[in-house]
Amino acid sequence: MWFLGLLYSLPVVLREPGTTVVSKPAGMASSMRVEGGGSSDISAISALRAGNDFVELPHRLDRITSGLLVAATDPDVLRWHNKAIQERLWQKYYVARLAVD
Repeated sequence: MWFLGLLYSLPVVLREPGTTVVSKPAGMASSMRVEGGGSSDISAISALRAGNDFVELPHRLDRITSGLLVAATDPDVLRWHNKAIQERLWQKYYVARLAVD
C-alpha cells in the first residue's frame, strides 16, 4: 500500500544530501511495524518513500509522539547515523506542552 504515503505530506524541516528531517504528527506511526506484529498502512516511512528509491529510519518515534523524525535517503548515510546513535553522539530532547487554566 505504498500509495497511501502520497496522501500524507509531512513538513520537511531540513533536507541535506542523504538526510531528510520531517515533522511527524502525533497519531502517525513512524514505521510500518507496530506492536503485536501487525502493520500500519499509514506511516511516516510510507509517506517518505513516495518517490524515493531509498529511505530508512535510523530511529523511531512512538505513534502518540509528535516530533522531528530523521530519515536517511542513502545507505552510507544510514550507516553514519546508526554509528552516531551507537556512539551516543545524538542528543534527544523531550518537551512537554501543558495547557493551564
